[in-house]
Amino acid sequence: MSQLPRFFVAGPIEEIVRIEGPVAHQISRVLRLRSGDRIVVLDGRGAAWEAALSEVRNGAVVVRCERPAACATEPSRAVTLFAAVLKGDRQEWMVQKAVELGVARIQPILTAHGVARPGADKAERWRRIAQEAAEQCERAIVPPIADPIPVSATRWPGLALICTERGGMPLKAAITSTDEALAVFIGPEGGWEAAELALLLEKGAIAASLGPRILRAETAALAALAMILGQES
Repeated sequence: MSQLPRFFVAGPIEEIVRIEGPVAHQISRVLRLRSGDRIVVLDGRGAAWEAALSEVRNGAVVVRCERPAACATEPSRAVTLFAAVLKGDRQEWMVQKAVELGVARIQPILTAHGVARPGADKAERWRRIAQEAAEQCERAIVPPIADPIPVSATRWPGLALICTERGGMPLKAAITSTDEALAVFIGPEGGWEAAELALLLEKGAIAASLGPRILRAETAALAALAMILGQES
């Protein structure tokens, strides 16, 4: 099943699915698939179906869904990444790799020392990158990426860990097998402002360390996800 091309489609998956837009272009023009070829279609929320192409045109592709497809790539632990917005390609790279590692949701945050202040078009681009990464690594969902919010507006279920440059208990030691939902906070290039850190701690988050070395923000995000989600393998 993993050898079949996989595509996320809008809306619920029914017996006949019409695919348009960039996905149809990729199927017809980039991969040059034809009627009778087989693919896997996913709704982005966990459902996956093996399907046969019945009609291929430039602007639209029609497929017939035949049977459910196995999708066992989602972690049992749901991790939300609260990450300060980074500049340019560093943010996009972090989004792509976080999706590959198994993040459940990404909430960009605006911080006092953060220099990036993205517009709405940036969030849409991050979502496209997330979808492409989810297809590439055979995930069953596309992790949602919310619009950026201030640190003061953040809310989370379960345990929250703040990755700090100095101090804090080792991240792995802060996690137990019963923590099914986790939030991980990653600060900006310039580090957390003292008031931001104090606010998150007051709301119940725990300061955690990724080790003795100072990591770049995007490296810290991926190191934390790897430590948490790698425990499942």
